Amino acid sequence: MDPNEGPGSVCEMCGLNEIACGLPARVVRLSGTPRIVRRLLALGVRPSTTCEVLGRTPGGGPIHLRAGSVHLMVRASEAAEVLVQPTTEERDEHVLPVL
Repeated sequence: MDPNEGPGSVCEMCGLNEIACGLPARVVRLSGTPRIVRRLLALGVRPSTTCEVLGRTPGGGPIHLRAGSVHLMVRASEAAEVLVQPTTEERDEHVLPVL
């Protein structure tokens, strides 16, 4: 992804922190430290799971997302460790762009 593009841009494959609010994406791979990977797996963020960013806090704070049927908040740095690919499903119009 181009560093000049901000959150909300569509990418072929990028970190979950770069996905637009309301745009569904399929998890391709988890990276990072073993502690972060274990935490994400325990929270339901797994390869092939559909995730959706529901909201962001201003200033790069936590990101509210849905992984499958689970809602959770993750640090932006942890969301960056989740490699996703946007899907062609419809956007949810009831999503807050910023918390």
